[in-house]
Amino acid sequence: MISNFSYEVYIPSLGDNIRYNELDNRTYLNMLKFLRNNDDVGLELLLEDLITTLQVSGDKIKMSRLDKYCVVLTIIMVCIGNDLQFTVTCNQTQKEYNVDIRIGDIISKINELKLTDINIKLDDSNSITVSIPASIRGNDVNVIDKIKLNNREYDVSQATDKQIDQIIEHMPYNVFTRMRDTFADIHKQTNNIVYFKHRTPYVVDSTYTSYNFNLYDDSFYNFIKSLLREDLLGYYKMYYALTTKFKFDMNYIQSITPAETKMYLSMIREDIKQRQEAIEQSSKSKPGASIPLSMPPDAS
Repeated sequence: MISNFSYEVYIPSLGDNIRYNELDNRTYLNMLKFLRNNDDVGLELLLEDLITTLQVSGDKIKMSRLDKYCVVLTIIMVCIGNDLQFTVTCNQTQKEYNVDIRIGDIISKINELKLTDINIKLDDSNSITVSIPASIRGNDVNVIDKIKLNNREYDVSQATDKQIDQIIEHMPYNVFTRMRDTFADIHKQTNNIVYFKHRTPYVVDSTYTSYNFNLYDDSFYNFIKSLLREDLLGYYKMYYALTTKFKFDMNYIQSITPAETKMYLSMIREDIKQRQEAIEQSSKSKPGASIPLSMPPDAS
């Protein structure tokens, strides 16, 4: 029996969905703190932990970097918002401008990649199995998981870098050519995906700046960081306004998602706007000035 709301996340390496619990404001605030302090290590550890702990199932699932990107983006889409704004700087004028991003569109582009462990066959008796990066951050190369020598298979996924180097030294020379060609095909397949593009409004006939997907550096991870950036002080002001001026319970606010919080703020602003308009209409037939109602701070 499911007592809490959960949602499905598509995992490309599984070709199937798994269910995830919601991201609450308490955890999101910790994300903003790591971002504010430029703490990539802390944010990486938090995201890696959430990918595991928010799973409804208690079973630990081995995921690739591509899987983890899909999980984090789906968490953002469901719990923070599907339509977000991304602030960029015009290279020619150095002026900032906002562009709209639909997270669901990005997810649909990258989760179509069919990337699994790569088996590089050397001959009938020898082969190497290589996995794509597993960590969510870092300029990782592919990791050798298994080696088949003379029809005997060895698991080297836990071997040290020194041990791997010693193994590679004794491999036939053609293995490197085949590994290089295989990895080049993967790079080409991923780099063909333009997951986001924009052009500056400050330059006439400007060309598009395109963001190409890459599994082997930090470019997409840094893009995800940009999607998560919000004004930390503004978020504290939102907490203050909701709990002191509008009497929300602090524990409740911390337990709901950022998306739900923004919905409350939107409803409060709409309510205040309607009340203000009613006061202004009433004041037209009465002498004296009306007192404007205070608006909650903008945390978007």
